[in-house]
Amino acid sequence: MTSSAMQPGPGPDEDFEYDVVLSGSGPADAVAAVWYRLGYKPAESLVMVAVHEPKGRLGLTLRGDVPPDLPGRRELIRQLYQPIRAAGAVRVLVMLFQADLFDARPGRAPGSRPSVRVAQLRDEVRRLGGSVMDVIGVGRDSYRSLDCRDRTCCPAAGFPIAEIETSRAAATFTVAGRALVSSMEGLLDDVQPEPFAGAPAEDPGPWTVADRLGWWERWAAAFDADQLGDGEVAALGPTLDDPWLRDAVVLAGLGGDRDVVRAGLHLSEDGWDGFLTSGGGPEYDRVLALDPETEHRAALLERSRVVLAAVARRSAPGARGGALAVLALHAWYQGDTTRARLLVERALADRPGQSLARLVGQLLLTGTAPGWLPPAWVTRPGVTPATSRARSGPNTQEKHG
Repeated sequence: MTSSAMQPGPGPDEDFEYDVVLSGSGPADAVAAVWYRLGYKPAESLVMVAVHEPKGRLGLTLRGDVPPDLPGRRELIRQLYQPIRAAGAVRVLVMLFQADLFDARPGRAPGSRPSVRVAQLRDEVRRLGGSVMDVIGVGRDSYRSLDCRDRTCCPAAGFPIAEIETSRAAATFTVAGRALVSSMEGLLDDVQPEPFAGAPAEDPGPWTVADRLGWWERWAAAFDADQLGDGEVAALGPTLDDPWLRDAVVLAGLGGDRDVVRAGLHLSEDGWDGFLTSGGGPEYDRVLALDPETEHRAALLERSRVVLAAVARRSAPGARGGALAVLALHAWYQGDTTRARLLVERALADRPGQSLARLVGQLLLTGTAPGWLPPAWVTRPGVTPATSRARSGPNTQEKHG
């Protein structure tokens, strides 16, 4: 499932999401908003968006892969709707992304064979205590409401997909610095490995308190630096194999108190297995309970992403897994489970058995939510949440809010 609270973040029109619903400007803006919330144009997917009363404010947005069987589709609808209902919404806006939905075929009207039937959607949501405001179908080249039977309003073949690409929503997100990647895998463009011609990665250990504190200061300097040198970045990668430094970087990257981090590292010879088990746990719980979308925290997390992504790109093969795993945990914290899952897979491919990657994978598998999200925010394999976190620069994508 992919989920996102739909708020565009910093931009020229902070209330844009509300305007999409209230102004009756049509489905093109809503579809564009979902594209930019996810960071890519989904394929063969069902998307459900919370509609909050009384103004019709768009909220939590969830995406799932459409199963081939009827029981699987029924279960997907349940998985998408229940977290939305728990977030306080009753009505939902539904979108079906199906490439051949409006293709012309003999004996078949365009849009007449959706992979998930509108009646099934409405029945299942009604059974769960909710209602469907509209169902929008998005095909390869066109889109329209699947509910509307007035062909003078909604032509059977739909409207050109270009209307979504040039909609007010798309323009607003573009001006705000948002960009789409080509596919879900494009969400990892910022960690694509760069050619590495150096020596194989080596473990900098064995570790002493002084060693850990020294490396921690180098990590802190990297988080604070305006520019990162290639050699320094590559040297940081192997240090994340040490559980103490890894946990310190996790906590600092989430915006934890650096004094707590330093104090924790002083305990690293007292027989504990890692920083979080030795006394950093309460600080970790505290930061996980904070909303990542506040302006200050969003800036901290973005800076952490830039540094950790650079480490993942420039480190030697076999030394990238630690940075990828920390990025996966940060993505989970921000509600971006699609990116988190992809990062876990990449981390384990680089470093089989990487412990933090396995832990994040378990969090995703069990649907465990970070403390700032409601307890009912649950995702399962194939269902991911989108976030409104914005990125700027060549690897931009955006998500939750």
